[in-house]
Amino acid sequence: MNIKNIKFSAEKIRNSFIPFLVFIALIQNLIVSWQVFSKIPLSDPASYPEIAKASKFFYDTGIREPVQIYIVKFFMLFGLNDVLSVRVATTAIVVFFGVLLVRLVFKRYGFTVAMVAGFVFAINPFVGYYGVQGVNNLTSGFFLMLFVYFLTKKEYIRGNLIYTALFAALSMLTRLENILIIFLILASFVLINFSKTKLRFSLLVFAFAFIAVLPYPLHQAYKYKSPIHSHNLAARFWVNTEKNGPQSAQRYKDGPMSISGFLFRGGACGAALSLCKGYFKSGFHYLPRLLYYKVAFFLFIFGFIVILLRKEYFLASLLPIMILPVVFIAGIDQISKGSGIELRFYINALWLLGIYAGFGVNTAAMYAKQKFEKLAAKKQIN
Repeated sequence: MNIKNIKFSAEKIRNSFIPFLVFIALIQNLIVSWQVFSKIPLSDPASYPEIAKASKFFYDTGIREPVQIYIVKFFMLFGLNDVLSVRVATTAIVVFFGVLLVRLVFKRYGFTVAMVAGFVFAINPFVGYYGVQGVNNLTSGFFLMLFVYFLTKKEYIRGNLIYTALFAALSMLTRLENILIIFLILASFVLINFSKTKLRFSLLVFAFAFIAVLPYPLHQAYKYKSPIHSHNLAARFWVNTEKNGPQSAQRYKDGPMSISGFLFRGGACGAALSLCKGYFKSGFHYLPRLLYYKVAFFLFIFGFIVILLRKEYFLASLLPIMILPVVFIAGIDQISKGSGIELRFYINALWLLGIYAGFGVNTAAMYAKQKFEKLAAKKQIN
């Protein structure tokens, strides 16, 4: 039998079997999480079914962005009760997330990076926990991943433009702060290895996505007198929590607060200090906790350094951009003294951390292979 055919068959088996193991690990994670966490009451997502029932059209979802509401509404069509529809909606998203993560990363960066990213995602206990808890942060990460994939295909054609803008819009309509994230990702994409074609493509992507999103803030402006009413409420929540402590009552006291008022509550110097502290705490407190396993965090750090050394600056820029809206609240104790904020605010970037870790493993594997081949060549000479 031809050696090339044997090698091809082995690769084919590997490329099918290992992704299957990732899928099994993810399903096992979700099953265990369902058994353990499905008895814990829902937090914010508990309101999703009532909002879905009251919504007369897609953008009519009040202070909650419409995408997650309408995913829940879809599952309610199958006769699921309110709580079950919320849990099943996000669990289904997690399954699609894991499968597409492996497939898309494999196409873009190869087998090793894809498998590491897949396992980092699949065995992470927070994926299971937040999947069962029905939060929209996982859905946000799902659409951001798809947006980045189509953006970096570098096929500046109509079909790719439509998909890139579509997933940008869906991410924004899942969490509205993704407008800032999408804008900064596009800016990074254009500025790193600038070309007029990339600029034109990125402007069209943002324009089409923003037009698709615009009815939601306009409806908020009509209903609540502010296009970002939900985020103004969140700003008040965070400033009251910071001021009065996590156990304080009436965290929405004094009503909506402007985003600029929250960011610059300590002046320009205070905002700059908060930004620096937030990034520092994110890197050394939240991300290690999110990755859960020490080896995963080590591989993430190693992979990030590798990406910088390889001058993959756009890929490296994605992490600080994606966590930017979170770093300003990173120092606030949300639940109890010393608790910090919930890890769900960072979980939209878990897929990216897995890719970084995959680059670390892939680089180490290539180095080991080169060393082995050199040793083998020396033995043959001798």
